[in-house]
Amino acid sequence: MENNPGNLLVSVIIPVFNGDPWLNKAIESVKAQTYENWELLIINDGSTDQSSEIAQTNEKSDKRIRVIDIEHSGLSIARNNGLKNATGVYIAFLDADDEWSPNKLKLQVDFLNNNPNILACATQFAIINETGEIIRPWSELEKNFPLTKITSLDLAGRNLVAGSGSSVMMAKGLVEKVGYFEPGMGHTEDLNYWYRASFFTPFIIIPEVCVYIRRHGGGMQANKKAAICGKIKFVALARKIAPKAHKKVLDQIDVKYRLRLAGYYWNERDLTRTLLELSKLIVLNPIYLLRKGAVLVLSESTRLIRNKT
Repeated sequence: MENNPGNLLVSVIIPVFNGDPWLNKAIESVKAQTYENWELLIINDGSTDQSSEIAQTNEKSDKRIRVIDIEHSGLSIARNNGLKNATGVYIAFLDADDEWSPNKLKLQVDFLNNNPNILACATQFAIINETGEIIRPWSELEKNFPLTKITSLDLAGRNLVAGSGSSVMMAKGLVEKVGYFEPGMGHTEDLNYWYRASFFTPFIIIPEVCVYIRRHGGGMQANKKAAICGKIKFVALARKIAPKAHKKVLDQIDVKYRLRLAGYYWNERDLTRTLLELSKLIVLNPIYLLRKGAVLVLSESTRLIRNKT
């Protein structure tokens, strides 16, 4: 197909690590797109299940699909391999356990073509279970994603990009400005990247549900400590590029998640690490620490007393 302005190539990147229960559904949702000028890069991140075989079977049946095998390195590095091999004008990501509606790519390509000053967009989403049944429709989720135009200041507080990784489409030119995903972010690699990208463009949320995020026992939300540490690392990296207007928001986020980390260690009966995290908070916001820390100690003390009676 020719790359005329209305038919530009889209590079779709699916990183997969042991995702054989749902990988084929994700691939089929790409193949079902009404916008047909795409290439699909499946980055097999050292899977030990049937993911590689599923990917290769699809590669043999559709010349638009390419499989790239790498040693297990994590989500960010897998996505980066996709970015390095992408040839499209636009880039879209899809997690191996999620699915798209058939009009997703066309809707976003049309939007970006018609709004050349916008370099990134996302869509609304719904949450599905292991069998594909919608368990949380957009009507229940939209209160957590109230903005349709998201700026860097918005993203300094939290990830407001609806559907996040599986929802975003961006111009290849934006990737060339921002660079690659940061490894070792503990489930905040999306937020880190969107924040960096938002200094070049706002993110626009297209008001249509086109993404279905699957929740299951092996999902990325399973590791609570990793998620907390990832948010702390996000703040540390964001401070390096953040303007002064973002400082207060980043301080609040840092305090919030360091306190959660202290609470995690407290629940694990690790007093040394609990005190270490609380000591770091003293530098950031001692008044907040005294107020919230007292609540934490009181709550835990009450729980311990109840357990003894």
